[in-house]
Amino acid sequence: MFFSMGRTTVYSLCLLAFCFVWRASGSTAVVTYNNRTDWVNALKSPGATTDTFAGLSGNQASPMNRTGYSIGASAGSFRAATNTNGILPSQPYIVAGNAGATITFTLTTPQTAFALQALQVGTTGAVASRTNVAGDIVVTLDGVPLQQSTNGPVFFGFTSTSPFTTVTLSTATGSGAPAFDTVEFGRFTGEVLPVPEPSAVATTGLIAVAAIFAARRRRAAVKSAVVTAATQV
Repeated sequence: MFFSMGRTTVYSLCLLAFCFVWRASGSTAVVTYNNRTDWVNALKSPGATTDTFAGLSGNQASPMNRTGYSIGASAGSFRAATNTNGILPSQPYIVAGNAGATITFTLTTPQTAFALQALQVGTTGAVASRTNVAGDIVVTLDGVPLQQSTNGPVFFGFTSTSPFTTVTLSTATGSGAPAFDTVEFGRFTGEVLPVPEPSAVATTGLIAVAAIFAARRRRAAVKSAVVTAATQV
């Protein structure tokens, strides 16, 4: 009976040790895409979650809370509009109210693939009659620039071997405000599952050895007590 309890305790401690020290290792590999078909083909089933902002119009508060993520602007609010001059996409797009704003996409759960249509939009006149503005658009992952594109709208997507929750969109040159439409995210087929680092394995081993030693001491103490009791009888 005592042996069974000791062994169970050892197994439990070992399991807890692995849970606490389990973490991702290795460097993160990021691949960028200018073609949506290629990006979609790199995703796990069932594919991407897609947000086209259908039905939105007029001013939108920052942050915008969407299904599975939120969108915030470092300055000002947002405006949703459908362009009617034939130059910008026909579906609703979201434009920051400030030309110098940085737009931050915060995902509710970690993902390994993200994409959008990025552009710059003029800041004066009726939104429906504004045109796109030439200039560098910068998309970053956790503060690291991934690509600059000129004169959107342009598709931009990327995959990462390590999960992330934050993506930003800003402008480096040009007089327009950052804008976007059709946000998509999902999981990449090449994402790397967490593995224990060598130091974590060593720590787990020490914990397991300590647990085994403690269990053996308890069994030895119980055995000694039983022998003593039998001798006294």
